[in-house]
Amino acid sequence: EQKSFARDEEKSLARDEQSSLARDEQKSFARDEKSLARDEEKSLASDEQRSFDDMCKQFPLLAKEIKVLMEGQPAIMELFPRLDGDQVVAIEKKLENLRWIDMKRKKKMAVKMAKIRKGLIYKLEGAAILADGNMIH
Repeated sequence: EQKSFARDEEKSLARDEQSSLARDEQKSFARDEKSLARDEEKSLASDEQRSFDDMCKQFPLLAKEIKVLMEGQPAIMELFPRLDGDQVVAIEKKLENLRWIDMKRKKKMAVKMAKIRKGLIYKLEGAAILADGNMIH
């Protein structure tokens, strides 16, 4: 009977500990939710305050594209800071991916050109040796 009582007490303590942990996790989660909400409010406020220069510094690839568009429509300068932050980040990532693709393409072209030059030099050296050999005779 004492063993049964001890086991019941251990189970009770384990349940209490689990429920205590669950309550702590819920409190932590609630605090995280509140801090996220505050951060979002701050982010929205800061989104409204962003200037064109800040946006250009933060998103340099997109800024280049915006400056090209501004040549035809100067009002775009005022609209750029008003863009949604998530959209701006997505566009910047797309531009970054395109930049990497372009860099890889240029690198492949440079390698191909180097191979062509190497072959050309080899052929020119062969032609020079033949020319020198023909001149001696």
